[in-house]
Amino acid sequence: MLLPFTAIPALHAHDAERVSLAGRRTLLFNGLTLVAAVLGILAALTADENVFAEVWMVISATLYVLALINGLVLLPPLMANAASALADGAADLDVEKIERRSGRLAGFAWANIALYSAVIILMTWQP
Repeated sequence: MLLPFTAIPALHAHDAERVSLAGRRTLLFNGLTLVAAVLGILAALTADENVFAEVWMVISATLYVLALINGLVLLPPLMANAASALADGAADLDVEKIERRSGRLAGFAWANIALYSAVIILMTWQP
């Protein structure tokens, strides 16, 4: 969940390769969470009770989908765009634009941490 944060110092250092690598790893991590989700669904299906009707399960599933969208659809393209702008040697990437990009990246990264943390807490606590 912390992988997107590694792109921020790389963005400030104008290191396109590290920004791109952080984006690819973020995409991979979020994609691999699908394995855990599928295993969790299979485990819930084998339970004696219908946990899918529980409020905490519905909330967890909704938060997970939001985290997945954030981690697969929003974060990696944001890092890929930043990396390509750095690789192209965009002269218009001044300090203000880099700060704006890193702020946007940090916002989405914090959202991802908050969403995944809430899912983990709800799945463990099962209120």
